Amino acid sequence: MRKYIVKTTLMSLSTAVVLGMTGCGSSDDSTQTPNPSVTSAQVSGVAIDGILSGSTVCVNVNINNACDANEDSNTTNTQGEYKLYTEQTGPLFLYGGTDLGTGLAFTGTLKAPQGSKVITPLTSAVQALIESGLTQAQAETSVKTAMGIASDVNLTSFNPLKEITGTNAAKAKVVLEKQAQLQTMIHGAATTLAAVDTNTTVAETMDKVLNELSKNFKNATGEVDITAAKLETAIKEVAATIYADDAVSKKAVENVAQSAATNTHVTANQTATNIRNSEDNNVTNIFNEGIKKANSELEEEIKNIVVAVEDSNTTGSEDENTTTVEPDDNATASFSYELQSYYAEAIGKKGETLKSSLHTVVQNSAIFLTYAEDYQFLAQTDKDFSKPDEAYIVLFYLQESATADSRCGSSGSNCWNREHMWPKSLGVGYDDKINSYTDLHHLRPSDQGVNSSRGNKPYGEATTPYSKIDGFYVDSHFEVSDNLKGDVARAILYMTVRYEGDNGEPDLEIYANDFGDTHPAELCTMLAWNHIDPVTSADIKRNDIVQSYQGNRNPFVDNASWADDIWGSECNTTSVDSNSTDTNSTDTNTTSATTANLYFSEYIEGSSYNKAVEIYNASDTAISLSGYKVVMYMNGDPIANGAEIPLDAYILDAGSTFILANNQASTDILDHADQTSSELKHNGDDAIGLVDSNGNVLDVIGQIG
Repeated sequence: MRKYIVKTTLMSLSTAVVLGMTGCGSSDDSTQTPNPSVTSAQVSGVAIDGILSGSTVCVNVNINNACDANEDSNTTNTQGEYKLYTEQTGPLFLYGGTDLGTGLAFTGTLKAPQGSKVITPLTSAVQALIESGLTQAQAETSVKTAMGIASDVNLTSFNPLKEITGTNAAKAKVVLEKQAQLQTMIHGAATTLAAVDTNTTVAETMDKVLNELSKNFKNATGEVDITAAKLETAIKEVAATIYADDAVSKKAVENVAQSAATNTHVTANQTATNIRNSEDNNVTNIFNEGIKKANSELEEEIKNIVVAVEDSNTTGSEDENTTTVEPDDNATASFSYELQSYYAEAIGKKGETLKSSLHTVVQNSAIFLTYAEDYQFLAQTDKDFSKPDEAYIVLFYLQESATADSRCGSSGSNCWNREHMWPKSLGVGYDDKINSYTDLHHLRPSDQGVNSSRGNKPYGEATTPYSKIDGFYVDSHFEVSDNLKGDVARAILYMTVRYEGDNGEPDLEIYANDFGDTHPAELCTMLAWNHIDPVTSADIKRNDIVQSYQGNRNPFVDNASWADDIWGSECNTTSVDSNSTDTNSTDTNTTSATTANLYFSEYIEGSSYNKAVEIYNASDTAISLSGYKVVMYMNGDPIANGAEIPLDAYILDAGSTFILANNQASTDILDHADQTSSELKHNGDDAIGLVDSNGNVLDVIGQIG
């Protein structure tokens, strides 16, 4: 069995900056001796990554991204300073040394166009575009546009660590943020490629990754989002080149690319966010501390991913090309190894222990997003993928397409806004600086009018049809159509697990049999809705995209049965089949085909209040009783003229029974009852009907008419 080992420490991800400074006047312990027989130009400066000490800087005459013996070079001293006497021309190239800001070895590479005063990840991207055929001006404009950097910043001379304390502090912070974000992505991808083969180094893969990622910047007309998917593609493209003759390593990279890209993307975004939210006088410290933390954590994550591949190969087959993960003997058997790694702490648990473990997982992996960023990200999480080349989104409730730029405040009254599925007034709060307010897992784009109609009404069963949308009902509650009930339920259940009152965040809970207006839903109704509307491939895709921005996942999208594993005992529900996923983006009620197999199997008509009826599920699948009701035809009237008793949101297993009894019946009856009602009071000439959510009479006890 081939061993895949992470053999190098992931390089410092911080920015390396080479300042062009003539006559530095500092110690010359690494000064190159000039050739007295020629008139040499002095190129001098200081390398900063924190401070890069012992780094080699050369004039890369042949542009081969290496410092050859015939190319003038020098190393930086303990202050990060260097002097280079040369008549040669070409881009600058830097490698090696130690980052004194983090204490870590700098095992990567950086480069910059000829004449640059600084060397950074951004100048590396500029040089990569020059090598692809752009002029320096075109290349620099492309990078600045793609990265959202002000047009008047000169990337080849602007030193953000120097400018952060001056009048250009705001621009410097943006440059630091973007440099760290790009470098993290490059380094994470390069580490992934080097991790599967002991003969491959991070340094030799970095430039190839940079060239692939820089293709996204070429001639950019607007800011470019390097998504986890784009990063994954870059990793695979480079692997196809460097491992063209090594099928095992190439396959290993392909198997880890998605997970490694996702983790790298999350780390890069978190690093950028920390820098963006830091105080100007503390940016440098946040920069170094965040990069060092990301460095060690990302290395460990990638190492774990590679080990998972090795383990799955070992247990699954002796064939080196086999990477199938053996299924676990639990509801997560269908998980990829990436998800098994992500949910490792929770797998195999039940009840409150499972809830607590999932809370730890989704809280620790979460990244804070600003409310302004949510608009940008919703355009991707809820994109109308039937129009891949156009900027359209799908409005959640209406399930209609709308232009992404028609959000309220920018396009008049026909607009969309951000719907908080867990209303702000019911616990999320109004502070847009906390995660619950900006959490993408419960934010959806919504038509302004529908959003207003919902207001802060709890989700639940309602009786009055909503005129704007077929299948919706509204009164004191807001009931969505069956094809959206699972989406709502899993968002609400996620919020109860994610927010437990830690770190100034709210403690969000819903409860069984609490149908009031102080919580966004009733627990058992949400469990029922989770059954009615299974997870779709569109739900999974949205979960993946949200994670690429926000870092965490909705566990109930990945494994819907966890909802029953946590709360099922409170609502008499059994596990959803987590391996059953509807591949369509829009679902229909999956219980409709089995409702004809619901019928009355027994009834009691005793003295006084001793009344009860038993309902039997003769189908081979569980059926939610949400939306069903027992109706009374008093005195044999042909029209239901008595009480209508809505049944609880109860999941009735195949071959099982449900008993509805009068609430004042004898103890012997009540001990077996699943639901009670004072309205169940039939006599000999009364008929009783079982009616589904569409008004169809499924079964009758007695004679109607």
